[in-house]
Formats: sequence, structure tokens, C-alpha cells
Amino acid sequence: MFVRLKIWIRNNKKNILLSIMGLLIILLAYALGFISGRDFSKIPIIIQKY
Repeated sequence: MFVRLKIWIRNNKKNILLSIMGLLIILLAYALGFISGRDFSKIPIIIQKY
């Protein structure tokens, strides 16, 4: 079982690394968007009835 897994990893090393790098880029973009959206959020408008 582990021999087959090692062979599969060796054959697909490039695709695995590209997938991990893509996932890290997506997570970084999400985190930067979340942080910038939180920092620049405006105070909500409150409407009061008289």
C-alpha cells in the first residue's frame, strides 16, 4: 500500500506542489481581503424615528 502511494507521489510531484501553491495563494488572497474589508468598514447609518 505504501509503496503504491510513494510511486504515485513521485509520479505526480509537480501537480501536488502546484495544487498546494494554488491553495496557499487563494487563502492569502482571502485573508488579505478579509483584513482590508474589516479595517476600512464604515460605521453603519442609524435611522431614528422622532
